[in-house]
Amino acid sequence: MEKFKDLVINDLENLVEELLEKTRTDLGVSVKDFQEVLKKNNEIFDIVDTTLSEFIISQQNTDYIDDWRAKSNTNQSVIMNEHKAMFLYYFMFVNGAFVVFNRIKDVLNKTTIDISDLIPICILGTLARMSDEIGTLLSVGATKAALSAWRSFYDHAVIGMFLMKRDSPDLYKKFADYSHRDVKRKKDFFDKHREELKFPAMEEKRSAAISERTEALKEQYGTDFFKDYNWAKDHLSVRPTFLAIEEEAGMSRYRSFYIWASDYMHPNFNAMANFNNEDKVILDKITEPVMEKESFIDPMQLTLGIFTGFLNLFMHKYSVDHQYATNMKVFNLLYKKMSAEF
Repeated sequence: MEKFKDLVINDLENLVEELLEKTRTDLGVSVKDFQEVLKKNNEIFDIVDTTLSEFIISQQNTDYIDDWRAKSNTNQSVIMNEHKAMFLYYFMFVNGAFVVFNRIKDVLNKTTIDISDLIPICILGTLARMSDEIGTLLSVGATKAALSAWRSFYDHAVIGMFLMKRDSPDLYKKFADYSHRDVKRKKDFFDKHREELKFPAMEEKRSAAISERTEALKEQYGTDFFKDYNWAKDHLSVRPTFLAIEEEAGMSRYRSFYIWASDYMHPNFNAMANFNNEDKVILDKITEPVMEKESFIDPMQLTLGIFTGFLNLFMHKYSVDHQYATNMKVFNLLYKKMSAEF
């Protein structure tokens, strides 16, 4: 494979030569004497590199961020103008979810609620925020980033639906307590690498509290509590996995889409390379925003379709009885109107 010149700075070799020549003439020494100086003092090249880098950066357009914003706004305007209706109904749905979350939040403000209510409400707020982020990414043509975000959205929705279907106070408590696993893991890896990162040690009191909490949870739930998805094991008939939880949540039909979206979460050659019909790699496609309507359909439909399923359980749990059907009718109708625009 060949190597490439001037990857960052155009005409770099000539610029270096010009800078060195200017330095030589400023010093008033001969070419021969200057060459001897360079041989004895390699730091001069570091100074030259730094000077050139600073110069190149200073010559860049100071309005770059404005240019970038203008380009992004142009892409968004084109996409939104061409596909206005589908984005309208998408964001109306998302806004409706925010309305539900905010109204519950306002009612519960400064009150203490049970963990079995707090978790579904927190998941609702998280899904509202994530669906808004997915829509924003799609609106600028960032479809791969949107699919990556959707996969996390799906994780949260599936867990939320599983918890609400089981509706067990003990299960909610275990799910919340299981979060300590990541606290312990972060501490362990921080302790392992902090010297390399030149970070101070964690406060002994904080470190001890994490260790004590870890042991207390193991004593309460068993030494295997922190194994993957073991918080759910008493509510599953098979080994606890996300796949098993997905089955119990009634969401396994989305598994192929989950795998597809995972291509954009993890390094995957096919997802990066964008093959065309002749199996040729189209490098331009890697960095270009996507403008075609077809690329927006699956992320939008998957997001709101799954959100509808979550909201159906959530509304059934928290709506007053005579309002449940009407509440869901609004979301179902928005989803239907968006889908009709595809």
